Amino acid sequence: MLRNRETLFLTFFIIYTKCAMAIIDGDLAEISDYPYAASIIADNLHMCGGSIIGAKHILTAASCVGAFKAANLIVRAGSSLYDEGGQLAKVESINLHPNFVEEYLLNNIAILVLSEALELGKNVTVIQWNTEDIPITGNGTIVGWGIVVKEENGWVKPYRPSVQLRVTHQPVVGAWTCENTFLKDWHEDTMFCAGLYRTENCVGDIGNPFVVNGIQVGIASEVLLICDEFPTAYINVKNYADFIITFLKS
Repeated sequence: MLRNRETLFLTFFIIYTKCAMAIIDGDLAEISDYPYAASIIADNLHMCGGSIIGAKHILTAASCVGAFKAANLIVRAGSSLYDEGGQLAKVESINLHPNFVEEYLLNNIAILVLSEALELGKNVTVIQWNTEDIPITGNGTIVGWGIVVKEENGWVKPYRPSVQLRVTHQPVVGAWTCENTFLKDWHEDTMFCAGLYRTENCVGDIGNPFVVNGIQVGIASEVLLICDEFPTAYINVKNYADFIITFLKS
């Protein structure tokens, strides 16, 4: 019989193989440089990325947390390491977008409400998220704790997330690139495309924030299993302002 941790990951991996995402060939990073980053943990193992948008609110992808119960998740903030330091917070509720469609990753956004507020400070800060209807262009910053090594055939078992935070920078690319990559999972009106060969998201990085000039404009939503050869599809945050504000006001 598989151990609990292995069983949990195997279930998660089977359900989300096409959308699970780590930063391949990213650089080691310190949380003090990216204090908005949060690790979403299950059974003491980093599962997905998130961003701090309020003292009690973590923004992430619905496909990241949809398979879990709130009681099975915790969030670590304020530490460069996902397995120690900083602040740990229990999750009070998992709130998927009401129109999230798992099969097509439509409206792939969620907010975790924490049981207790994080203590904001140097290493734990709230990130501003985009509410303006402007084109998303240029380079963005991605941080997370996903895997950093994969087999040549693209398979990533056994799952070993990066203990320390990683960072890379990616350019926004033409929508047609992701349209041809993700086909039915691509929704141009609510998504954008970014990435270059070799430094890319992979398993464990779904939910990571895409940040341009200090403002979060996207949420990592989907990448193909051969992680460092194709771009990443991101949820365009500004399209979900009403959803986000509803929880920030609650």
